[in-house]
Amino acid sequence: MTLTARQKQAINTKQHIFETAMEIFSKKNFDQVTINEICKASGVSTGAFYHYFQSKEHLLLEEYNRVDKFLLNAT
Repeated sequence: MTLTARQKQAINTKQHIFETAMEIFSKKNFDQVTINEICKASGVSTGAFYHYFQSKEHLLLEEYNRVDKFLLNAT
């Protein structure tokens, strides 16, 4: 299946938000990080954040899912 330019952009935006958030979480306590901080650092609007993730907690769920996939593929 070939992705459209818009689909590729959406994947890249979600990935960028995720990576930015993980970087911030590695430097600060999870509870101290705000969604506004993640949005500002990743250069997206709050609406864009909520389009891809329901909450900060869903960012962590995304990380757990990625680790699970990695571990399943590694065995």
